[in-house]
Amino acid sequence: MTCSGTLFILGGAIRPHHAAIWQEIIGAAGGTGCRIAVIAAASAQAALKAGRICERLQHYGAQTLTVPLSDEGQLPFSPAIAEDTSWADAVSACDGIYLSGGDQGRLHRLLFRSDGRDSAVLTAIRTVHARGGVIAGSSAGAAILSQHMLLDAGLSLPALQRGLAMPTAICNGFGFVPAGILIDQHAIARGRYGRMLAAQLATSTAFSVGVDEDTALILHVHNARVCGSGGVVLLDIGIAHCVSSPPLQASQVSLSLLRDGDSIDLRAWQIQANSNANFVSLPASIATEITPHNIKDAFDGASLEAIIAALIDSDACACKVLAQNDDGPDYLLRFRKTIASRAWVQEQHGVRRLSVAGLQLSAEPDTMRSINDSKSD
Repeated sequence: MTCSGTLFILGGAIRPHHAAIWQEIIGAAGGTGCRIAVIAAASAQAALKAGRICERLQHYGAQTLTVPLSDEGQLPFSPAIAEDTSWADAVSACDGIYLSGGDQGRLHRLLFRSDGRDSAVLTAIRTVHARGGVIAGSSAGAAILSQHMLLDAGLSLPALQRGLAMPTAICNGFGFVPAGILIDQHAIARGRYGRMLAAQLATSTAFSVGVDEDTALILHVHNARVCGSGGVVLLDIGIAHCVSSPPLQASQVSLSLLRDGDSIDLRAWQIQANSNANFVSLPASIATEITPHNIKDAFDGASLEAIIAALIDSDACACKVLAQNDDGPDYLLRFRKTIASRAWVQEQHGVRRLSVAGLQLSAEPDTMRSINDSKSD
C-alpha cells in the first residue's frame, strides 16, 4: 500500500536520553503538543512499558494516549479494545502511533482478527499513517511493520541450517513498509544478518533491512535515513545465486552497513553517505583472503562490524569467518570487496564508525567438516 506518513523503524533498546531519535519522532508528528497513541501490547509488562514510553514522549514535548490493549489475563488491559469504536476513533485522531517492543506475536493476535482482517484499531492506525502521521515501532513493533513479519525466526545459524517456515517462523505483518523489503531488529548486536537472508529466501523478498539497537531508520515514502548510535544492515539478493532448500546457500548477496546520517533511495537502492563522513580509499585488493583470529563466530554479537573493519582495512580481496554449532553443518561466511564497493568513516567523540556499501556476501555449508564427519562415522 502507498502511504504518505513517516515510519520510524527502531531496532530496540532506544536510550531514554537519546534526544535525536525522540525529537525526530515528535517533530515528524507535528512538534510540541502533538498527540501520540502508545500501544505496548507486545510487552509482557504492558502497563510498565507504556508508562515509560509515555514519560519519554512527554519529556520531549508530546501528549500521549495509552491504548489499554493486551493479552488475556493481563487485565485491566483488554483485547476487546481492538474492536472498540470509541478507542479506534481516539487512535485515528492522533498524530502518531508508538508500538513498543516485546513479542510481535501478541501484536499480531490482538490487532488482526482471526480471519486475517484488520481490527478497528488497526484500521485507525492505517488512517493515521495515510493522513501523513507517524508510525514508530520499536523491536517487535518494528518487525510487524513489513509485509512479511519474522515471528519466531530464532538465531541466524539454525535459520540457515534448517530454513524458516511459514507461518510458524514468518507470517504476514502490517505492510506499512514498501513491498519487497523485510525488516529485522537488534540486527548487529544479535548477529541477525544470517536469519535476514534466510527469511528473504523463504519469502522471495529482494531486500532486507536490519536495524540495530539505539538506532532508527526513518522512512518516508521511498527515502530512508539512519539516526542513532548503531547501524542498519542492508541485504540485496536481486542478482544472488541461492539454494532455498535446507541447508540454505547464497552467493553474490550485496551487503551494506549504514550509520547515522547515511540515507538510501529505496526505489533505486542507491546509498548516500552522511555529508560529514570521510570517504575511505580502498587499497588495491590482492587475490588473497584473510581469516581474522579475533572473531570466533560470524554471528556473535557485533562480529559483523569487526569483520567489515578487518576487510576494509586490509589489502585482501576477501574475509572468511565460520559459524558453528552442534545442530547442523558449520557455515562459511565470505565477505568480498568488489569494484563497486565503497566505504566511509565518521569519528565522533573518539569513536570510529565505518559505513560500507556493495560488499559481496556468500553463505554456504562448510563441506570440509561434513566430509571429515562422514569419514569418522
